[in-house]
Amino acid sequence: VVERAEDFARIARFVVPAGLLDVYSAARQKRRAKRFVEPLFKLPSRSITDIFPGIERASVQLNLAHVPDRPEMVMPLAETLIIGAICQWLKPRRAFEIGTYRGATALAIAMNSPGDVTVFTLDLPPRRKEDGHVDDEIGSAYRGTPPGSRITQLYGDSTTLDFRPYERSMDLVLVDGNHDERFVTADSANALRMLKPSGVIVWDDYLWDRKYPECAGVTRSLDKLSEEYDIANIAGTRLAVYRR
Repeated sequence: VVERAEDFARIARFVVPAGLLDVYSAARQKRRAKRFVEPLFKLPSRSITDIFPGIERASVQLNLAHVPDRPEMVMPLAETLIIGAICQWLKPRRAFEIGTYRGATALAIAMNSPGDVTVFTLDLPPRRKEDGHVDDEIGSAYRGTPPGSRITQLYGDSTTLDFRPYERSMDLVLVDGNHDERFVTADSANALRMLKPSGVIVWDDYLWDRKYPECAGVTRSLDKLSEEYDIANIAGTRLAVYRR
């Protein structure tokens, strides 16, 4: 068994017909280039105060539910703070989130928006555990809290849900569902259809660490979408934003 590529190349020169090794090497380099050298992160980076003038004066409300016990699974506290600040600045009356999980971000939206806000949040239906009980993790952060009364939990697949009842009615849309490019592209299209003329869309995980390559779907989708829409990365965060 030859484990290292350089050992394979040395041995192959004696056992591979002339020219075939060059074909193999070229194909290998092409695959590697496509995987690791594909240009990503094309969005311009802009400060949050440039995108939302005066937002530095916002006073954000959060609670202990926003301190992540599994940082790799949820939005970092600093970015949740930014979502809350955007809500304080925008004062949305209607907001829609794609990708609930525990519901901490939906809670932040509800806590930092006007008291008559309606927050819709969408996730896949809860799964049944091996012991027969239904997984109650979805929405657990806001469940039973006063702001939770302003949150409407929806269940379904974002690629098949009928979004028509929500079209052109949302001040704020947050896209944080399946990170596969196909899903992000579909979710972004629905987000744009739901947005009011003065609305804002926020995407999570535009920037990402190498250990989370599954987030590349967000990057590729938004890089393409930015050819048509003025989308920017909020400097110092993983977030991308579009202000209509």
